[in-house]
Amino acid sequence: MWIRLLMVLAGGVTALFLSRDSANFEVAAGMISMLVVVAGLVVLAFARRRSADK
Repeated sequence: MWIRLLMVLAGGVTALFLSRDSANFEVAAGMISMLVVVAGLVVLAFARRRSADK
């Protein structure tokens, strides 16, 4: 379920830069979805680190 939401978000962001009928749209959407996951994990890691420092 959360994968679909992630791909919808990535598809929307990718559509800003590429046309949907482009040959590599799915590849770009996959790359952007991975960037979203990594960014989320980085935010969680830093939030957890800050809470441990207090």
